[in-house]
Amino acid sequence: MSVEKALGERARPSFLGAIGPELAQLVVVGLWASTFIVTKHAFAELSPLAFTFVRFALMTALAFAVLAARHGLRSPAARIARADLPRFLMAGLAGYTFYQLGFVLGLHETSPFASSLLIAMVPLFTIVFLALRGERTGRRGWLGLAIALAGVSIFLADQWNRGAPGSLVGDAWSLGAAVSFALYGIVNRPLVQRYP
Repeated sequence: MSVEKALGERARPSFLGAIGPELAQLVVVGLWASTFIVTKHAFAELSPLAFTFVRFALMTALAFAVLAARHGLRSPAARIARADLPRFLMAGLAGYTFYQLGFVLGLHETSPFASSLLIAMVPLFTIVFLALRGERTGRRGWLGLAIALAGVSIFLADQWNRGAPGSLVGDAWSLGAAVSFALYGIVNRPLVQRYP
């Protein structure tokens, strides 16, 4: 076998290597989409707040285990600059406290479809908040925002016409979750750049 042929064979990615990123994205989307249904079914066994406590206790333990295994708990990767503590606190409140409360309490009171639709409005709220901060959004962004808002308005009008008060409360919680997660993304942006 020639050197060129050997190098050419090594340079060619395997089938899994070629589709790996797309496959990973598909798995993440599937897990994310199933979260609404799985969580709703979990409420038959646990209250929304108990479920959230168990979920976050396990996630916190796993996160510290991964951090310790990869970097050690005393490494620079585990340290937070004092000046960043207020931003970490705001990000934690918006993304992990208020968002999770809105998510589980909203899902408890409304359907998984309604909750997922309303929480999917995070980009809409993000564009609005960024515009309020003076950042520019192109015409396509505003057009997308208008289309999303029209679709959600049609859905909510149907809910209101049916007069389902429990689901309206859940819808409000879910919208609050979307607002919280949009704020989380904005507050968290500089932290992601400093703490990869």
